[in-house]
Amino acid sequence: MTLGICLTDKKLVDEGLQLLELTDEQTLLEACQSDVNRFFKE
Repeated sequence: MTLGICLTDKKLVDEGLQLLELTDEQTLLEACQSDVNRFFKE
């Protein structure tokens, strides 16, 4: 996830978010989505 943000790789970001959703990590998912919204530029 963080690597995807640093490399501006949307696929890595999406896969990271999807894994968090699948493992039901809501708190971590919300924090990561916040980071994506703040730092990820397509």
